[in-house]
Amino acid sequence: MTRPANSGGNGMRDGRQDGPEEDREASAGGGPGMTPFDEIYDRPDPRDFFRGLGRWQYRTPHHAQDVFRRLVAARRRAGAAEPPAVLDICCSYGINAALLNHDLTLDDLYAHYTSPRAAALTTAELIERDPSPSAINAGSRARSSSGTPSTR
Repeated sequence: MTRPANSGGNGMRDGRQDGPEEDREASAGGGPGMTPFDEIYDRPDPRDFFRGLGRWQYRTPHHAQDVFRRLVAARRRAGAAEPPAVLDICCSYGINAALLNHDLTLDDLYAHYTSPRAAALTTAELIERDPSPSAINAGSRARSSSGTPSTR
């Protein structure tokens, strides 16, 4: 998967000041103005995703979280009886679902999956350690199902 050089302000541009020099040089293989991210989307867990895109200050799920929450609130104010179902196509590691369905921020996910403790675990150990979003942010509590969009 490659991303366009000017991809809507999400921090993944192939410009002079957007990322480490070696990443800009590696992007030449993705074509003019392209940065390849193939290596982070086929892993058994999201650690490489967060490490790789963290260098680029990737924030799109954070911005989407705010938009979706405002839309849900507007539906609720308009009298919608049930929360909307959100279809997240190409959802990679389910980051948008985690942000929409739980009291988490993108920064919580970055901190969790890039921590030295998470880096030392095998994928199986990480899965065992992360039985719920509360394991990611012990201070957060999962949102109730009423009024929360479900992702599928």
